[in-house]
Amino acid sequence: MGATPPCRTRVVVTGLVAAALLAACATPPADPAPRAEADASPGEEQRARSVRTVNAFYRSLQDRDIDHLSTLWTTDATYRMPTSLEGPPGELVGREEIVSALDDFITRFGETHFTWQVEPMLDPGQVMAVWSCDIDLLRGGSYRNEGVAIFEMSGDRIAVFREYYDTAAFHDAF
Repeated sequence: MGATPPCRTRVVVTGLVAAALLAACATPPADPAPRAEADASPGEEQRARSVRTVNAFYRSLQDRDIDHLSTLWTTDATYRMPTSLEGPPGELVGREEIVSALDDFITRFGETHFTWQVEPMLDPGQVMAVWSCDIDLLRGGSYRNEGVAIFEMSGDRIAVFREYYDTAAFHDAF
């Protein structure tokens, strides 16, 4: 019986979806000397815009700032989720429908705490975010969940948003 080579890297990921998304995600190699933004390539500039927009998205959710959330979407954006308040699967099309649904959703929130980690992908216009939330609901009770989201950007606006989370926790809370 031959010896098994030692494992040099061990990654623990909860959920098959997160594992598949992480496998598709690639952070660009670090530059030994950061370049001035004016010297950045178009791909690097887009990647930076994408990351800024995704961070703004989660900050706006945490702050329950629907006005700022509404500025982050393209007019023809699509938001896909495994389930919604109306049932599975969920899909919202167009900024107005997305913002209306988000407004309905966040008006149920009391104290809200999100954590998130943003990972740029190979395509500078795509970003993955791993998130968790702990939200006190105004009607009583709480909503705790975690998930993964893929953002496809058009400049500094969200064009397609796909989100994967624990649907049982979602339906238990809502």
